[in-house]
Amino acid sequence: MDHIDSPDSGRTETNTKVPNESSQTTTHQTSSQSISSSPDDLAPFDWEEFEARYKKALEEADDRELEILKEFGTMTQYFNVWAKASSTHDDERAIKRLYTRQRFVAQSEESMARKQQHCEYLLVVSSSSCFKVPSPPLTHVPDDNVMEAFKNALRLLKDH
Repeated sequence: MDHIDSPDSGRTETNTKVPNESSQTTTHQTSSQSISSSPDDLAPFDWEEFEARYKKALEEADDRELEILKEFGTMTQYFNVWAKASSTHDDERAIKRLYTRQRFVAQSEESMARKQQHCEYLLVVSSSSCFKVPSPPLTHVPDDNVMEAFKNALRLLKDH
């Protein structure tokens, strides 16, 4: 496409090759005034119709928002039920763990008391001159501090 400006006429000539049966070049001439559009050429805008469409869109958005809020409220209720059930279940398990720990502590205390009584019995028996507990023959001679360590261990048991 070739544009040729004529300084005398104020018109623009456009040479466009349009294929036709004889393959000739066709020249179109257009006026520079017809290319530019003026504000007078605009069709009048229907503001009332635009306002009605806008209001309708707002109402639809409000309706959708209400639907979402209702759905959110329902989901919140489900979540609260789930959270409460979960919390109740966890509380029950925590109570069971507490009872288990209490039983363990009670059993440990009983076991410790039995061991302490046994140690006291052994101390009385070993220090008594009238009754000696036969002991197996030792392959090595015990240290003199063994009895003192035994007494210290017994004192520690009594303190706790």
